[in-house]
Amino acid sequence: SPEGGGLSADHISLLLNEDATRESIIKTIGDKLNRAFEDDMVIIYIACHGMPDPVGNEVYFLGYDAKPENLAGTAVSQIDIEKALTRTRAKKKLWIADACHSGGVGLGIRGNYAYLTNKLLSEIAASKEGLAMLTASSASEFSKEGEHWGGGHGVFTHFLIRGLKGSADSSGDGIVSVRELYEYVYRGVAEETGGQQHPELKGTFDNNMPMSVIK
Repeated sequence: SPEGGGLSADHISLLLNEDATRESIIKTIGDKLNRAFEDDMVIIYIACHGMPDPVGNEVYFLGYDAKPENLAGTAVSQIDIEKALTRTRAKKKLWIADACHSGGVGLGIRGNYAYLTNKLLSEIAASKEGLAMLTASSASEFSKEGEHWGGGHGVFTHFLIRGLKGSADSSGDGIVSVRELYEYVYRGVAEETGGQQHPELKGTFDNNMPMSVIK
């Protein structure tokens, strides 16, 4: 938005509902990250169901056309996204993942799927230079969502948006850094869920990396 820094529309792609197919997600991420230069920052934000590969160490993200019984053929693999992150020239990369929703009805979810998903996401952050990964929950926690959080957001996304709009600017310098954003979101989510959900920030990055400008 103009309040957050005023990026032109061609710098941003938003895929919702039927537009968020496996093909469109992979193509859009690849196209956007290929356009970035070394001094640019790229941000990938994914809010969907995430499921671990039943036979391997890999996370799949379920887009509109994903079929849980055929993850490899219909869902977006972490490797699909990692390829784009590896190829981009941008030195500053942020991946925000809200991928362990508790409302996984009909997905054939195993009891430990949240633990495996969060564990694998943490491993991605540890292995990629210059990548910060902000996840909605930790360990075996699920991400809570509901109408009372911004009309249907997850509680994580609810506080993420509030923080970017200025509530996370604890230093009062008019800039929300990635560390300020994380600390604000962590406190808000933990308090709102009664200690049942704790976001995590991992990776190798500059804590002062700016996320938004307050105007």
